[in-house]
Amino acid sequence: MEPQLFTECHYSRFSSGGRTNIYGLALFETSMESGLPVDSEFPSNIIRSFPQNISHKLQNQNKSKAIRHLFVSSFYGITCFASATGYWNTVELPLNQDIGEIISMDTFSSDQSNLVFALTTVHTEGDGQHNFTLRIYSLDDASQMYIEEAIFRIAEQCQVIRIPFTPMQLFHTRININGESNTCLLLCGNDGGVHLYLRNKSTNKWEEEHVRSYFPFLASLSESSILSLEIREIGDLKIVAAGCQNGRLHVSIMKFDTSVGDFVPMDEPACVVLFSPITSISVFSSSSSKVSPGDIHMLVTCAVERAIIYWFLILNYYNSNYICLFV
Repeated sequence: MEPQLFTECHYSRFSSGGRTNIYGLALFETSMESGLPVDSEFPSNIIRSFPQNISHKLQNQNKSKAIRHLFVSSFYGITCFASATGYWNTVELPLNQDIGEIISMDTFSSDQSNLVFALTTVHTEGDGQHNFTLRIYSLDDASQMYIEEAIFRIAEQCQVIRIPFTPMQLFHTRININGESNTCLLLCGNDGGVHLYLRNKSTNKWEEEHVRSYFPFLASLSESSILSLEIREIGDLKIVAAGCQNGRLHVSIMKFDTSVGDFVPMDEPACVVLFSPITSISVFSSSSSKVSPGDIHMLVTCAVERAIIYWFLILNYYNSNYICLFV
């Protein structure tokens, strides 16, 4: 028998009927480590209260060290798989059960907060009316802590924004405001729009602003609801791709202009018409080098079609200003 390349190291069971949807996974990259001791066996239980055996001797965390933790949503709860050395700690977020059913979520860190957790929910009233909300949890403590501590403390600060549309994908990205980099939230809705939210530094509240001021390309896409949104910065390029319910795939490519200190469009956006609703988009590079990113490609999945890879998304972009999509 040939030796196995992979062996199972962790197992977790989700409650019956409570599995996630296509917007229910979020990867959180941070310098915060796990503070729980390594068990003799891989843990499979779910931690629902603040662990008493967490280490209280926090070492100086390496801010340049990137650790990835995984957040997974069910209909009524969030589970975090906190990455440790060779295993996961499974932590259940202590959220209020009255928030309703979870539709989409996203998590990230910003200059103002070590951990920001955003989710959209729907609460059905007795008369059948649906109330949609955007809930943003922020941990505004600058002190060093373990990821488990951050998870159990984040529920203390929550801002609730009522939204008059059915929410879809929730996404975060960096934008330039007066020469300063800021993190914004982008929320796709069934109203055909993309809604942008920024944190007001004076009030520490998240407020909606016009998406046209930062992404004119997204503001022009109103003929169909956007189901999947991808924004990636690779080298001096920013790729914005939007997949719609009507099967249209829109792509805009921008290049950083040092004279204005921001990204500017290279050319007119491209559009490809596919057969079915677009469920996911992933832009990736053939190289992990930040100096030479290599060729840029894009993976697209649809509801009833095969996955498609558009290769060489940009053909010799240093010498030409056009978008080239090849299947």
